[in-house]
Amino acid sequence: MKAGWMALPVLLLSAATVQAGDVYCNSQDGSFPEGTNLTREWYVTAATARKPQPGQAKATTGCYLNFATLSGMHKPIEIVAKPTLGQATTILTKIIYKSAKAGEDSITVRFQYIGRTGRLQTSMGTYRIHVVDHPL
Repeated sequence: MKAGWMALPVLLLSAATVQAGDVYCNSQDGSFPEGTNLTREWYVTAATARKPQPGQAKATTGCYLNFATLSGMHKPIEIVAKPTLGQATTILTKIIYKSAKAGEDSITVRFQYIGRTGRLQTSMGTYRIHVVDHPL
């Protein structure tokens, strides 16, 4: 029992040295109701304005949105309108975006999934991307 009490101060002291990292990605949360076309806001810090965070050897360069919770993706997410300022790609249920320059950008994607009724649904999402040159 004595050893447990001795370990507690060491644990508390080590926890106090953990640093909070900068935030480089933020999006407007919300689902895409079945068969809808919606516009959302996405805030991204430019790759050139990032620095390594605690525990990282080098800084991240991009951000992603994950739509794995959509019920039964029928096809991978498809980019309909590409961004002009930065670069975007999709991997199954993720949209990945990065930009080296600050400015305004956008991307439009198509989601095809099995809806709650068991029927194939298609939704379109446009993300207005605000790329800034500082942490969010």
